[in-house]
Amino acid sequence: MSKRLLMISTVLLLVLGIAGVVMSYLLFEQRETIKGRNLKLENAIFSIAKTVESGEDDGSMIQVDREELKILTPQKDGPQVTMDKPLNMLMAGAQSQLDRLNATRVVLSDTEEKLTNTEEELKVTQDSLQVSNNKNIELSATIVDRNREIVSKENMIRDLEGEKTQLNAKVTEQALTIADLDVEKKSLEDDKEKLELEVKKLVAILSKDGGKTDLGEGQLGEIVSVDRDWNFCLFKVPEDKVREMLPNIELLIHRGNEFVSKVRITKVVEPSFVVAEIMNDWQKADMKQGDSVITGSWR
Repeated sequence: MSKRLLMISTVLLLVLGIAGVVMSYLLFEQRETIKGRNLKLENAIFSIAKTVESGEDDGSMIQVDREELKILTPQKDGPQVTMDKPLNMLMAGAQSQLDRLNATRVVLSDTEEKLTNTEEELKVTQDSLQVSNNKNIELSATIVDRNREIVSKENMIRDLEGEKTQLNAKVTEQALTIADLDVEKKSLEDDKEKLELEVKKLVAILSKDGGKTDLGEGQLGEIVSVDRDWNFCLFKVPEDKVREMLPNIELLIHRGNEFVSKVRITKVVEPSFVVAEIMNDWQKADMKQGDSVITGSWR
């Protein structure tokens, strides 16, 4: 009985030993796999830690001790810091960075919305600005045209002012001329009154004398008075010839068969006396009382 138990125990031990050898072999292969995977995880954690901010104001990144990542549980005589510390630090930093990122996303979303609104407003403003620019271009062209018109009008005004100055000078000159003519007219009127008075005196004297004159053939009348100061003469014609004595008619003055001068009728004084202007350009000799007044042309 005891032998049988011993044999069974021996077989079990053998089986367990074989199983242990097999398990050892299998675990050895898994150990290498787990070791490689842990190394990759450590490298990945270390690399990720370099991209996660620590949350400090200086913007520094989380610093992870590679050796701490290798310690799973505290050791009695070894380090008490396990891989939980760097992992918790990394998770806290990542959470903080995620919170900031989410807040930034919210702000970015608001900013994008505001930017969209701003772009729309900017588009409206640009359209309005383009319209304003077009109006400004039109206004600038209008201003240029108006400035040209103003320059043209100023030139016209300058020319008109020059003409006005010339006209004013002419008006002043004409006013002076009119004043001179008025003076001359007054003088002539005075002379006319004197002449008419003189003629009346002569006519009165001649009328008292009867003024009878024997006229030769072709003779219209006879000089009865000559006034060289006033350059006129007075001659008498028959009453039947008075109607022919019209103003501005030119007559010849003879002394016998000699041509003396030429006269131009001015007016007729009743009853039969004629006042005539002596035409000095035709005068060959001084006219005298008794010279004959005839018609025709002198050769």
